[in-house]
Amino acid sequence: MNALVLILAVVISFPFCAFRRKKYNITLPCMFLVYIAFSINGAIGASIGSYLASGYIAGKRLYGLILFDAILIIIMSKLLKIETGRLGDFVAIPLIVTCFSSKIDCLIKGCCYGITIGYSASNDYILFPSALLEMFIWLLLALFLLVLEKKSYVKDLLWPIAMIWFGILRFVVDFFRGSPSENKVYLFGMTGGCFWSLIVFVFGCIFLYFSIRYKIKRNPKIIELLKSIIGANYIIQQ
Repeated sequence: MNALVLILAVVISFPFCAFRRKKYNITLPCMFLVYIAFSINGAIGASIGSYLASGYIAGKRLYGLILFDAILIIIMSKLLKIETGRLGDFVAIPLIVTCFSSKIDCLIKGCCYGITIGYSASNDYILFPSALLEMFIWLLLALFLLVLEKKSYVKDLLWPIAMIWFGILRFVVDFFRGSPSENKVYLFGMTGGCFWSLIVFVFGCIFLYFSIRYKIKRNPKIIELLKSIIGANYIIQQ
C-alpha cells in the first residue's frame, strides 16, 4: 500500500472518530492519541499479517490490522483509564471503515485479484473482482455497526461483534481470491487467509463471551451469544 493511499484510508476513517467522540465521552486530545496509535499499529499489524500468511512483509493483510488493534484496545484502555468496552465501541467503526478505504489501493494496483472465472474473446483471463467484493462487504459491515451502536444492549460489544463478522466474511472472501501467496496451503489444509481469518473469529468469540459475562454477571448461554452477533436483544431473563 503506497503512502498516499494509506493516508487517504486513514483520513476517510477520521470523521467516524471526530463525530462520535462525545457519544463515548472521549476528550479531543485522547481522540487524537487513539487515532494516531491505532493508525500506526494497524499498518504494522497488516504488514505482519502479510508475513505470517504468505512469507513476505511488503503486502498488507487486514486480519493483521484487526488482531493487532484488538491487543491495542486492551493496552490503550489501561493507559488512558478508559473502559475497554467503551474504547472498543469507539474504535470499531473507524477500523472497519479503514478496512474499506484501504482496498482503494488494491483497485488501483490490481492486486488481491480474484480467481479465474472465464476467458474473453481474445483468450485473456476474466478474474473475479475479489477486491471490489471485499470493499463492498467492509462498507456493509461498517453500516451494520453504525445501526447496531444505537441499540443500548450492544453497549461494550461492538468490537467483538466486528471481529466475529470480519473473521467470517474474510474467510469466505478468501475462496474467491486468486493471489498465489494466498492459495498456498498454510496450516490444516487452509490458506493463510483462511487460517488467520479463523483466528480473528475465535478471538472475537472469546472477547464477546467475556464482555457479555461481565455485563450480565453470569455465564452467557449459547443462544445469547448467537443473538448478540446478529444484533438482536440477547438477554434472556432468568
